[in-house]
Parts: sequence; C-alpha cells; structure tokens
Amino acid sequence: MVLEIDPPTTGAVGEGGGFENAALVPTMEIPTSYTGKYTPVTTPVHKALVVADGIIGAATLISYPIDSNKGMIGTAVDLRVFDERSDLPFYVIDVEKGVKALGLLRESIHNSLEYERNWSGSGLPAISDWLKTGTSPTPGLMKGSLKSLVDSVLQNTSRALQAEQSRKLSAALSNKLSSTELDSLRKGLSQWAERAHNELRDQLDIAFGGQRWRKLGWWKLFWRVDDVSMIASDILSQRFLTNAEKEIIYLAGRIEESGIFKDIPVSFSENWAYKPVTERPVEPGPPPPTIQSLMGMPKDDVPVKSPPRPWPLHIPATRTFLSTETVPALQALAQKLLFQALTASTFTTALAGLIYVSTVSTSVYEAGAVAALGIVWSLKRMQGKWEMARKYWEGEVREEGRKAVRGVEGVVANVLTQTDKPLEGAEEFDVASEALRKAEKAFSACK
Repeated sequence: MVLEIDPPTTGAVGEGGGFENAALVPTMEIPTSYTGKYTPVTTPVHKALVVADGIIGAATLISYPIDSNKGMIGTAVDLRVFDERSDLPFYVIDVEKGVKALGLLRESIHNSLEYERNWSGSGLPAISDWLKTGTSPTPGLMKGSLKSLVDSVLQNTSRALQAEQSRKLSAALSNKLSSTELDSLRKGLSQWAERAHNELRDQLDIAFGGQRWRKLGWWKLFWRVDDVSMIASDILSQRFLTNAEKEIIYLAGRIEESGIFKDIPVSFSENWAYKPVTERPVEPGPPPPTIQSLMGMPKDDVPVKSPPRPWPLHIPATRTFLSTETVPALQALAQKLLFQALTASTFTTALAGLIYVSTVSTSVYEAGAVAALGIVWSLKRMQGKWEMARKYWEGEVREEGRKAVRGVEGVVANVLTQTDKPLEGAEEFDVASEALRKAEKAFSACK
C-alpha cells in the first residue's frame, strides 16, 4: 500500500495514537461507488516505510521517533544523492535514478549493466533488503516480521496501561485534600461545635430566665393566654442557635471551596449533609411524656420538609419542628387549662351558692369555704400542669438543640473523614496486567 500520511510526532501508542500507530495502522479511504464518498478503513501492516522528499523532508523526518523500532518502521529520504558511507538515521535514496534503471531494463535486456549501475547508485537495494528481512520462513520458529509485530503490540499495550494508571493516579491525588487543609477544617468544626453548645446553653438561659418568659406564669394566663405561641415562637427565632446556623453555612462554604466534592458533584437540588428522617425507630418501653400527651392529644409524626440547601439543615429543621409541632400544642394546653380552671371555679361557686340557698343551717362562711376550696383546687391543678408543661417544653427545646448540634457535627465529620480509596478501575487494571503478563510469558516461550 502506498499512502500519503502526516503522522504526529508523539511516539507511543498509549499517548493518544502517535507515530507508531500512524505508521503501522494507517487509515485508507475507500471510495463508495454509488455515493462517491470515502469510507476510512484501518489497515494494520507488519512493516512500514516512511519516505520524505528533499532537505525539508529530512528535517521533518528527524523530528519523528524513528529510533523506536527500526525493524518495523523504516525511514528514507529522496535526496537525489546516494552515499554508501552515510551514517544518517535514515536511508538516502535517489528515486529518479532508480526509475531510470527500471526503464532501461524494460527497454532491453542488453541494458543490464547500465541498469545495475543506476540501480545500485539509487540506494534502493538497501530498501529491498530491509523489506525482505525476517520474511523467510524458519522451521519451528516464528517469522521475524511477525515476532517484531507481536513484540511491538505487547510493548505498546504495556505503555498504554502505565499511562492510564498514571493518569488515574494523578487525578486521584489532585482530588485528595492535603492533611493540613483537612486538619484546618476539622479544627473549625470542633470550634463550631463548642461555640454552638455554649450558645445553646447561654441563650436559652437568658430566654427562659427573662421577663418575656416570666409573663407566661400560671397566674398571668388569665390575660396572656393568647400570647403563649407568640412568645414561644420569638424565643425560637431569636435565641435558638441563630449564630451557630450562620457559622455552619460559612463552614459548609469552606468545605465546598476546598474541593472535597470534586469526584462527587453535588447539585443545588441535593443536600449533602441533611437527610430528613421519615420514620423514627420504635424504642422499647413507654414513650417519654410530651406536651401532646399531657393534653391527651396524639402526636403527629410528620417529617419536616425543608427546601434544599448546600449546607446542613438540622438547625432550621429542628426550629421548624418545634415551631409547628410543640408551640401550637403548648398554646392549646394553656387554653385548655384556663378553661378547665374557670369551669371548675364557676361550678364550685355555683354549688356553694346552691348550698347556701337550699339549706337554712348553712352560713355564708361555710358556703364561701366550699367555693374557695373549689377555686383553690382548680387553680392548684392549673398551676401544677402548666408549670410542668413549661419545664418540659424548656427541656425539649434544649434537648432538640443538642441533637441538632450533634447531628450537624456528625455529618460534617463524616464528610471530612477522608480515607484512602482504591484507585478507580483498579480491578480492571489488575485483569489487564495479568493478561499482558501471560501474553508476554507465552511470547517469550515462542522466541
């Protein structure tokens, strides 16, 4: 086959094609009869001769890795000058003189001497000898040209495997964070957790010891019962881990900026650090008391739906849960206790009045004692249940806050726990390397 090619200057097949691939696996364009278009077809060969023309061609040919495999890839330059003593890395030929020699021989057999002189002076016999090298069959042995071809294929396969392994390893090392950066992020997480716990303790102490929370004393419910939800919601929005939420957003930005998600891209629609729990595990034994249970109401276990954000959402999700689940229950309990107290007081007062009117021997003091007993009992019952509900809500807010901080700390720590993962495609590399080793062993046995 005679083709015009412009091979690349890179040498190894594993480096994206290269000189050997272009020379030993050239592409021919086969015309299609009924469309006039050309179809590229690769045509592997055992040997290839790259011929350049003139001084410029020689300079171009020197840039190719022509010393890689001279037995399979030969190079020649048509300089129209032949010198047998030339030590150039390619064959120097004179194509014009060789064509003249063939023409003289075809004219007449009597021109044999002139043919031999011109043919020898063209340098083409060296090309002929190179083409015939290794083509003679040897009993029991592989042909030299076929042996060179198999050896070249094995070498190129080995180089391709090494190049791919190096590329994968470089990609893995570039995606791996440095220990200094990881230590800095872990230190930042530890400091955030300490500040968050301190903020939760101090801010809730201020909130539950402040004047607004004291306005919800049991004896003030008669004129402040409608302010329970407003005051409780204000405490959650102003005192419940507000600074910790802002700081964890900043820390999540640092983690994203560090490139820890290079190999695992996270879209904005997905949240990498918060997965809402839809089902809670059933714990053995009686469940702990809740505000809903104090009211005799079933507790709705509805998962809190939060919009996706690229940072942990445990704190806002917990705040939303407390606002939507516990605050309305606390408001309803206050109204219920107030209604029960007023109902019991009214009933006992009416009973005392009935006793006073219907019985002659009953004095005003005795009837008043009955009314006072009913009022005191109803107020005492209201005081006990309301104070217990307030203390339980305080404890629930503190506990849910601690759970939120621990949840954020846990998921961020898991993200920052970088282990040495196996190289991607390591099993495929092992299989390919083992197959290559067996092929090389079998080829060595055939030499």
